[in-house]
Amino acid sequence: MFPSILRNVKTISLRQRVRYSSSLSSISETKLSGLVFRSFSDDPFLNLSIEHYIFQNAPRGTRVLFLYVNRPCVIIGRNQNPWLEINLHAYREGKLPHGMDFDFVRRRSGGGAVFHDHGNVNWSVTCDIEDFTRDTSAEMVVRALRRQGIERSRVNERHDIVLDQGKSAQLVDADDTHVTRYTGSEATPFKVSGSAFKIARKRALHHGTALLDSKNLGQISWFLRSPAKGWIEAKGIDSVRSPVTNIGMDGKLFSQIVEAEFRQQHEVSTTDSPVIDVDDSCLSIEGVEKGYGELKSDSWRYLQTPQFWLKINPKAMGEFKLGVKHGVVVDLQWIPSNTSYVALDLSSQELELHRIESWEKLLQNASRLDPQLEAAPIAELAHELDCLLPVPLLQSP
Repeated sequence: MFPSILRNVKTISLRQRVRYSSSLSSISETKLSGLVFRSFSDDPFLNLSIEHYIFQNAPRGTRVLFLYVNRPCVIIGRNQNPWLEINLHAYREGKLPHGMDFDFVRRRSGGGAVFHDHGNVNWSVTCDIEDFTRDTSAEMVVRALRRQGIERSRVNERHDIVLDQGKSAQLVDADDTHVTRYTGSEATPFKVSGSAFKIARKRALHHGTALLDSKNLGQISWFLRSPAKGWIEAKGIDSVRSPVTNIGMDGKLFSQIVEAEFRQQHEVSTTDSPVIDVDDSCLSIEGVEKGYGELKSDSWRYLQTPQFWLKINPKAMGEFKLGVKHGVVVDLQWIPSNTSYVALDLSSQELELHRIESWEKLLQNASRLDPQLEAAPIAELAHELDCLLPVPLLQSP
């Protein structure tokens, strides 16, 4: 049965392709039980805005599969800290491998930081909360992979998709998407697709990034390594690092098999509901344009950062502590080696962390508020802060 469905997806979706933004803008009026959208844009800000528009506007009773590919970018979760999750300092200094540029995006869902490029396909499913579990959509993807012979694929306890690396085969239920013949403790599985979620207004969104044929696999840890890690105490969500690998599959094939599995699982025919292609023209939709502008804004990317403290204890400088709340420096404390405790409330200064162009100038201004700070090794402290909390200087959105 499945091969015939896959053949239909290949032929009918090409013949009956629906394009233009009007199909997306009218999504709230659909009477269909299932829709499939595919993006022809690689702009991560746009694709996440289209995904959010679908989440907000698809009516109850309608499941939606959305497939898209992003250009190189680092995407952090809604409640994460870019200074803790991203290698901002190296980016500022122009130390990207192979001269590559990448975008920094804060998405609206939770979860950890991920790296996207043209070797990934991102998949998302929106549905009613009554039809949602944190495993359902990942299980759908695993079934699609197994039909293509990727028998080591399974859903793990974190709702991610992994490839087991065990060598000894065991007897298991072939229909169980949470175990394979190679599941065991003898080898750590490799993650090939993470998961993130958003739940609101009785609707649920589950999306993931499938590593298929990324040429930057060896650089992912570089993109997601911050020099401030170990120095920051933070609220919010820390990413859980896992070994990763490519599935080894063409992006078009992956999209086809996931679409076919979605259609089979939810009885969505290609005749009644052909693939809807979306692209940059969707920026003409007010809700998409609004979401796009929000995702690219500094207030969203930086000022949504949960509260954190940077603590450093450089040699011969005493202890230095910087408090940041919603991306704004609110507190500076210094316990020098040879003088009394200094604490400054900087909340009234409105010092947005991503706009601090000179730590040395900031510390010099702070020293005028408390004479004890005049004895501080300002140049040395400024150098430490510049390395750990650099001004991002990312490309203008």
